[in-house]
Amino acid sequence: MPDNTHNEIKLLQSSITGDATSFEIIVSKYKSLICAITYSATGDVTKSDELAQDIFVKSWKGLTTLNDLKHFCSWISTIARKIIRDHYRGKKNLMS
Repeated sequence: MPDNTHNEIKLLQSSITGDATSFEIIVSKYKSLICAITYSATGDVTKSDELAQDIFVKSWKGLTTLNDLKHFCSWISTIARKIIRDHYRGKKNLMS
């Protein structure tokens, strides 16, 4: 297992136990990816940042549900897609 993956797993394990500093490091690592996903969906920096924050909060709260910490990247990307989808569904409901 590459050293980076091992370090990330240790940070995620610490995050699960409530270590906010470890999770801040994870956020720093994935912020560019998540913001790129949200910006590509919205085209709006402010909305993109709001959605990214929602994604990180949801992932922090749901981290204990991730069975294999090696799959954090794909897991948080899935959360991002769901939050974006829900965002646009909510907009459609407001327009109806």
